[in-house]
Amino acid sequence: MQVGLILRERLDHRLPGARLEAAGDIICAVDLLPHFYRRREFAPAWIEESCPSARLSALIRAVSSADSEGLVPSDYHLARLRDLAESVSARSRRVDPSAAVRLADLDLLATDAFLTYALHLSKGKVDPATLSTVWQEDCLDDALVAALEGSLASGRITGTLSGLPPLHPFYVNLRLALASARTRAKKSKWQPLPQEFVVKKRDSGQAAWTLRRRLLDSGDLRPDGETPGDAFDDGLEAALRRFQARHGLETSGALDAPTLAALNLSPLEQSRKIELNLERWRWLPRELGERFIHVNVADFELEVREGFERILVMKVVVGSEAWQTPDFSSAMTELVINPFWTIPVPVLLREISQYILRDPCYLTNNKMVVLRGRGDDAKEVDPPSIDWARLDERSLDFRVRQDPGPLNVLGRLKFVFPNRFEVFLHDTPYQEDFAKARRTLSHGCIRAEKPVELAAYVLSGRPGWDMRAILAAIDKGREMKVRLASPIPVHFLYSTAWVDDSGVVQFRPDIYERDGKLSEALARRAPFL
Repeated sequence: MQVGLILRERLDHRLPGARLEAAGDIICAVDLLPHFYRRREFAPAWIEESCPSARLSALIRAVSSADSEGLVPSDYHLARLRDLAESVSARSRRVDPSAAVRLADLDLLATDAFLTYALHLSKGKVDPATLSTVWQEDCLDDALVAALEGSLASGRITGTLSGLPPLHPFYVNLRLALASARTRAKKSKWQPLPQEFVVKKRDSGQAAWTLRRRLLDSGDLRPDGETPGDAFDDGLEAALRRFQARHGLETSGALDAPTLAALNLSPLEQSRKIELNLERWRWLPRELGERFIHVNVADFELEVREGFERILVMKVVVGSEAWQTPDFSSAMTELVINPFWTIPVPVLLREISQYILRDPCYLTNNKMVVLRGRGDDAKEVDPPSIDWARLDERSLDFRVRQDPGPLNVLGRLKFVFPNRFEVFLHDTPYQEDFAKARRTLSHGCIRAEKPVELAAYVLSGRPGWDMRAILAAIDKGREMKVRLASPIPVHFLYSTAWVDDSGVVQFRPDIYERDGKLSEALARRAPFL
């Protein structure tokens, strides 16, 4: 077939690293397409008898609905696919020397659209480590080719693509919330409240009426059961408290500056916030596990779930703005009782060394020792022998370790799960921090409010390790490592918008100011536009 010959010519003769185009659009999966077409001996995938196939129509429909996932349909050649499909269908009714070229263009663009859209659905459009937009570099994945081949063989284009994003309630409910927010944005005649907007309890008049209308529109003021009118009464105060709780604010029932800022988050801005958080969920595994630990960093909360039912909930302390807790997934494998703390190199260089310079007794007072060497060969080093003022990574041939005990930064328990960020969960001697509303205080690790309860849960599969046994082991004061009976998935995610178990959409302040950067990365246009 002439189309197959054109496909072979374009793909087999492309120089390594050279750009590949079709009908003026740049191909994104430039290294994956040759692999796909060689496996099918360059037979077109989306053309039948010189006409666009039903599979192509299904792909165009699927791509056109990408906005329901918080993605942009135009990123996947949508306009060009529609134009080419219409053009070749019309021209097929008459002799056209350029038809084969157009059909080859159409086939390449359709394959590229499927692979790129599949990549974004399954792994995200943005690399969470760099916030770069992923078009080509991460497309070298045989799983994507297998998904494409399977969907072409079965004719289930839409079904395959719709099964790629997460299917758990966190994602599905947030996607429904996006549709609802967009509908509200279309219907709303929303206007921002002025910065000088003031209204207090027992006030009446235009300002109270305006606040009432805003809370009715947001769903926090129920139209039935609340006193109508233009008075700031008990019902309006209760609605304002609900709004504040839903946005992670102090539930004072008073209109303060943070509450006014949240009230001025428009429906369109809310929609965008939901889109950002759909993207974040695509970074994590599609399957979270039958039971798992989920830490919402932006909400300062940890929850243990079994079959998505909440088993245990607690407050957490997360990384400070300078030491932000990352988004990632791992599997908890071990509990350490009475852990030593080996101070991470960045913390040692940036903080501990400065404390030592200000207070020569800092290490002794905090039960810390300087060690050179490893294992049985480790030797204790006299701290004054080190030039702390000139310490850098090149001169760092030792480590600083804090002994177990009441002063240990890790507290009594450390929960271990391998990850490249060297982040873990642990106890803390600073229990007063859990009373604070904004708990961005750690070096990136997570401090748990109820570590003993969490330890009892993760060791529940190990006979003899109930809460009493854990407390007895703590009292011995010696470091002890206990393997879990089976690994438990752990998921860290910075969620600034989600749907809670009662179906209420929750928003949280952007404590790390990540939303704006992610929004910019998501908005970057495809290279062919």
